[in-house]
Amino acid sequence: MRHLSSKVVSVVVVIATAVIATASQTPPPQKPSFEVASVKPSREGRSLLNLPPGGRFSATGFTLKWLIGFAYRLREDQMLGGPTWITKDLWDIEAKAAESTVPPRSPATDNTKPNAIALMLQSLLEERFQLKVHHETREFPVYILAAGKDGPKLKLSEDQTDVNVVPPPNVPLDQRRGMMRKNGR
Repeated sequence: MRHLSSKVVSVVVVIATAVIATASQTPPPQKPSFEVASVKPSREGRSLLNLPPGGRFSATGFTLKWLIGFAYRLREDQMLGGPTWITKDLWDIEAKAAESTVPPRSPATDNTKPNAIALMLQSLLEERFQLKVHHETREFPVYILAAGKDGPKLKLSEDQTDVNVVPPPNVPLDQRRGMMRKNGR
């Protein structure tokens, strides 16, 4: 196995007090924002995301860390820092953009880049939670699985049935062929 040593991460810091910019700094470009928004602690035990057309955003029962990841298009392993409550406390957000400020979504939308709703959610999180995001490159161990000189030495599994065949209903989801599960948080 080879070892690589760099990975891009975003350090997320939630600060309770507002940071006042100095007069010598130029203000950053203004992000779009929702016309109206409600942010409340969640009472739900389940998470539900709804993005109806017309510039609406509805998220019920999500952690702030998940919302940050959605808004900034980051994976959980790309976010570091912040108090422990950002991974524990659940939030409900209902928001609506001003009329005709959000273009209609198309199937070809690039989900790795923030769209209008994601940019508006960034503004909302920065305003309501005093969120500050800092992007940097850090070195982390990364492993690459590569075949050896003589090629792979993989063995066939005992069950060589077609993966496209629907398994019987009594087989648990995590034991079905082609399924993977990530443990822990």
